[in-house]
Order: sequence, then C-alpha cells, then structure tokens
Amino acid sequence: MPQSSMPLDRSVRKARTLAKKGRHGEALSLISAELKRFPGERRLMAEFEAIGRNVPSDRLPAEAQVERLKALYTDGLHDEVIAGATRLAPHFARFPVLPKLLGGACQATEQFDRAAGAFRLAALMTPGDASVERNLGAVLAKLSRHREAVAAFDEAIRLDPRDYKTIGSRAISLVALSEREAAMAGFEAAIALAPDDLALRHDRALAEMAFGDPAAASESLAAILKRRPAHAESHFTLSRMRRYAAGDPHIAEMQALLKTPALSNADLAHLHFALGKAQDEAGETDEAFAHFIAANRAKRETLPYDIEAQAVSFASVRQGFENGLASKLAGTTPSAAMARRPIFILGMPRSGTTLCEQILASHSTVHGAGELTALRDAIHRHFKPLTTGSEAEAREAADKIRQSYGRVLEEIGGDKPVVTDKMPANFIFAGYIPLIFPEAKIVHLNRDKMATCWSNFRQFFAEDSNGYVYDLEDLARYHCLHDEQMAFWSRAMPGAIYELGYETLTENQEAETRALLDWCGLDFEPACLDFHRTKRRVETASRAQVQRAMYRGSSQEWRRFEAHLAPLAEKLGSPMPATQ
Repeated sequence: MPQSSMPLDRSVRKARTLAKKGRHGEALSLISAELKRFPGERRLMAEFEAIGRNVPSDRLPAEAQVERLKALYTDGLHDEVIAGATRLAPHFARFPVLPKLLGGACQATEQFDRAAGAFRLAALMTPGDASVERNLGAVLAKLSRHREAVAAFDEAIRLDPRDYKTIGSRAISLVALSEREAAMAGFEAAIALAPDDLALRHDRALAEMAFGDPAAASESLAAILKRRPAHAESHFTLSRMRRYAAGDPHIAEMQALLKTPALSNADLAHLHFALGKAQDEAGETDEAFAHFIAANRAKRETLPYDIEAQAVSFASVRQGFENGLASKLAGTTPSAAMARRPIFILGMPRSGTTLCEQILASHSTVHGAGELTALRDAIHRHFKPLTTGSEAEAREAADKIRQSYGRVLEEIGGDKPVVTDKMPANFIFAGYIPLIFPEAKIVHLNRDKMATCWSNFRQFFAEDSNGYVYDLEDLARYHCLHDEQMAFWSRAMPGAIYELGYETLTENQEAETRALLDWCGLDFEPACLDFHRTKRRVETASRAQVQRAMYRGSSQEWRRFEAHLAPLAEKLGSPMPATQ
C-alpha cells in the first residue's frame, strides 16, 4: 500500500472502519504504512494490536506481520519474535529487518549460535550497519569464537571508528585469545575515546590481572578510585589482590561506603563480598560471615533462579541418555577427525578445576582454554535429535556437535594439539562426551563437600549462570544433584571418567600429577610440577592460587565458620566433624 499522507487521526478512524467491515488485512496494512511515517507511535501500535487480535498472525499481510514483530521486540516478547520471524523467513529478502530482529531476540534468550547465523545474514543484507556487526561480534564472543568475534568487531569499528564500547569488546576477545599486546592497545584506544568510562578502565584492570601483572592492575584500579572513590567494583577487585590485617584502613573505607544512600544490589554485593574476605583475613570471623550473607542476598536479588527447574534439567539429560544414546552411537566412527584433542575438566565450581588445568596447561603440548560454553551450547542445540531421534538422526546430531565444538577448539588452540576445557558444569553431560568425542579424556575433580560449598558461597562470580551459589540451601541441593549426576555416569559409563581428589593432589603432588598426565595420554614434564611458573591468562577466581606453588590446607578454611555452617552440613548429609 502506498504511504499515506492523511492526518494521523483520520488514518486511525479509517483503519477502524475497515476492521469493522471485516477487512482486517487492509486495516493493518494502512496502520503499517502509517508506522513508517510515525515510527513507535503508541496509538498506532495499540490500534494495530487491537485489530490484529481478530486475525491469526500467519494470515496477516507480511508488512503487517513485520510491524507487529517490531512492536513485540520493543516490548521484550522475544519468544514471539523468534516464532514470527522464523515463519516469515521466505520474506527476509523483502524485509532485511527480519534477520536483525531474529538475531536480537535469539541473543536476548541466549540462543547465541542461532543469533550468530541471523546476524550474519543481516550483515549480508544490510552492509554498512555497524550495530549488526557489533551484535554479531558479541554473540560470537559468547560462543568463545573469539577470532571470528574480533573480525566482526573490526568491521563494526571500520563503520564507526569512534565506537569505544566495541573497541573495548574487541580488546576483551583479544584477552581471551591471549594476545596481550593487541588487547592492551585496544583498551588504551577505547579509553582515549572515553576517558570517563570507568567500566572500560575496570575491564583493563581485569585483563592485567588475567595476564599476571598485578602492579599494572593496581595502578589501573587506583586511577578509577581517584576518579570515583565509591566505585564498588574496583574496591572488590582490589580486595582480591591483597591480604588484610586487623585495622586495615581499606576495611574502614569500604564500611563507610556501605552507608552511601541508595546503593544498587550490584554495589552492595561487591562491597559485602570484599568486606567478607577482608574481615575473614583480619580474624573477624563473625563480622565476615555477616558480610557474606549480605553479599549473597544482594547478588541473589539480581538473579532469578529455580533449583527445582535445575533438577528437572539434570533429569532430562539422564533420560536422554537412557533413551538408548549409547546403543545409537555405539561402534560409530566420527565422520571427521578433530584438529585438537580435548581434555574435559569438570566438577563443582571451586573444586580444583583451575588448578588441574594449570598443571596440564604447563605441558608443552597443551593449551588451557579455560571455561568454554561451547559444549553446552552445541548439545542444547541438537539435544532433541540426539536423544529422541532415530539412530541416523542421533549420529547426525553427534557429528554436528563435534563440528561445532571442534571449530571452537581449532580457533583457540593455537599450535597445541591438545586443548583443555575446564567448564565445571560439563559434568551435567559427562556421559555424552565419550560417545561424541571418543578421542577425549575426562577428569572429574572431587573436593570436600563443606570446603567446596563454603568456597562457592564466599565467591562473587562474574557470570550469572551459577545462581545456586548465592543461597546456602540451594547450594547444598545443587551439590547433591551434582553427586547424583556423577553417580549416574559412573554406573552408565564405568571407567570413562578419571576421578581426581583435590586434597590428594595437594598432598601428593608428584604422584598424582604423574597419574593425571598418564590418564590424559601425556608424557611427564617437570614443568607440570612447577605449574605456578607457567605464564598464561587465567580469568577464574582461583587465579592467585595457581600463580603460587602447591598450597595445602585450603579445604580446612571453612572450619573458621563452623559455628555458622551446621545447617549447610545437615543439608549436605555430612555430619559436622569435630574440631581438631
């Protein structure tokens, strides 16, 4: 329909008249044309919705459906946008906004692989749109495909050279690729464009910490706090880099900041976690515990989490295996060899996975990739055909998972033939791994339950996927779910998973290291005993531990809080041991 030139009120009246006569398609087409003149006009969008309720979505004119999807996207109804944009796929060539909407909706619902595909199509259809390239880079980074992310960010920056946020995002991907010089140059370029953006400066400090340069990180944090003394996240990061004694002035400084009016939950969480650590080290245990409780409460306020939904999800993975996955994939040969051989290091968070990876990454043939979401994303994407499909469908899904995961390893593995993936939550799918990746090795970390749970509860996690850690009851329940899942895999796949005890490793370092290397098919190298000398990017909370020689006794640190943790021990089914 040609664009109207009639007054807005008259257009609305005419659309209502057409609708009353049952000519809904014409009415909606008229409103669609008016929305091109008045984008986002709420009266038109409300009228569109009112008339559209009388017509099935798939019977609307394509123009009307597109306008409806725009309104749904604005309202945050991403699932409806995905369904509608998918239905309109044959019309993508006429409406280049559709793949962009689809990409944005998939990105919002964390369907990152699908979002990447949609944004790639949008980039082809609308070359010159910096926002598309920027979003493509963001979802590729989420998929740990950082080399591709950098290429997308490069194109976005070419189109918009002053987009300092994208320059900063590119630098973060370069950190993930361990390209220190280029990453730090990127941060400097972004900060030069936006010197007052403290988030950029803080990202640079985190990169300096990851690259093992605490002096530079301290300098960056000091510059932030000079500009904004109440920058809670910088106080928290600073607290992770040092130890405290009673009377430390930084404790009083952070306590004073807690009195700042209208602090956000994020600021409260950062300050309380920092004070919990500081006062624990200062010997003020009761005060420290109170801060950890307050920190977790504030953090939990920002994260919806349902432990029962988690239990159902775990059970669905087990059920998928019991649907005959092993028999469907038994005796099959993967369609293609992987360029990098994976070693999966898994278990509960804070169970020693970072230490294990640092030991292995000290080997001359191993690249430590850190925590990758690639396996989870690939399995989720192909879960239905893998677990409920025919034998042929299951084998095809397994091949697609191999290819998707293999691309990530090939990109980040450099010239090393072996790559470690220390995503703890891969334990959920541990029994699937030997069937899909027969060349892989799996190492499961065991640590004292109380030590593991306490270490989690006192830790601020940068990612929001560990919502259970911020409530002691949920944390105990999750650990029990973990134990149940691993017991299932032990029965279903005997001998497929190597059990490594954290405490045993710290007490018998050389013997356990040799046994670990042997399981992983690696020759012994002395550097694996001197893992703390290995210079590599480490981004997890265990960074400080793996940058010093083997530390014994960390599994006893929870005992300082024994008086507060009897309910946790009860939930874990672990009798409270007598204090030595």
